[in-house]
Amino acid sequence: MSPAFPVVRFTALTTALVGLGYLLLKTTAANAANEEALYQKLSPGDRKRVDEARALRVTQEAEIRRKVFAKEPLNPDDYKPKPAWADDVSRKQ
Repeated sequence: MSPAFPVVRFTALTTALVGLGYLLLKTTAANAANEEALYQKLSPGDRKRVDEARALRVTQEAEIRRKVFAKEPLNPDDYKPKPAWADDVSRKQ
């Protein structure tokens, strides 16, 4: 006969592991600074690189928005499913 599953031991080890993870999260998150504080600690060269990256991201997002919204609204009649035999005869020639 095989031994029963060690429920108590499994529960204790699982609780200990989750507790350790929670403790690690709280100790590291409490010491983490917000974005603005981290930005202020950067050297001037690094700040310049961050500013350039932010500006590049803003221009790329604006370009994507311009391309997406510049398209004409879709005509729903063009996308209605049609049977193959209902195709325009002039396109087959």
